[in-house]
Amino acid sequence: MRRGPLIIFLGLITLAAIAAAAIPRSDCVMCRAELRSWIVAARGRHLYLDIICPGQFAYLNHRVEFTEARLRTDYSVPRSPAHRNYLAKMNRGHHLHSLLAAPDNRLESAFLITLDQAACLQRDRLFAVPYALVTTNSNAAIRHALRDCGCPDVPKHVTSSVGLFGQFPGADVSLGPEIDPERWPDFGLIDGPEPMPEPASDALRANR
Repeated sequence: MRRGPLIIFLGLITLAAIAAAAIPRSDCVMCRAELRSWIVAARGRHLYLDIICPGQFAYLNHRVEFTEARLRTDYSVPRSPAHRNYLAKMNRGHHLHSLLAAPDNRLESAFLITLDQAACLQRDRLFAVPYALVTTNSNAAIRHALRDCGCPDVPKHVTSSVGLFGQFPGADVSLGPEIDPERWPDFGLIDGPEPMPEPASDALRANR
């Protein structure tokens, strides 16, 4: 091989190596998780989780919160009254809001999570318990999701202020199992779990 082509060949290899190094490995990328809350009534607060991922992984940006299944846009009243109003994750792109005042969205804790944990946290969930304002609620479900995905637990000031008159009622409640996806239509969620966003979908990158 003559010297000119050899130099060009080596240059192309170098450029390819630089380009490869510039692409972050997904197993090295970390997202930021922010546990926040706003007042529902009196002192009681509603916990939710904001997930913020960098650059090309911004399609995983999402707000994770839980509520009554009937507040989801894909809910249809089930035939059996016993299957109504179960605890479920809120639809992607739809947020809950306080009816009393503008939410203060107070930061309770922040920590780093992997991409796998970010995906795990925002997986659609339906629990085998009816929603209840001060027990089987978003606070209980957020803590369940954190534990299920191997994330840091809620901070001590949350677990020390639970119960009917605490700031975070429900945060000490165990929810038990989730409902299998094939049974979701029986509980009013006809289409089953929402799919995860795809990396190529620009529309979903900002859908938090």
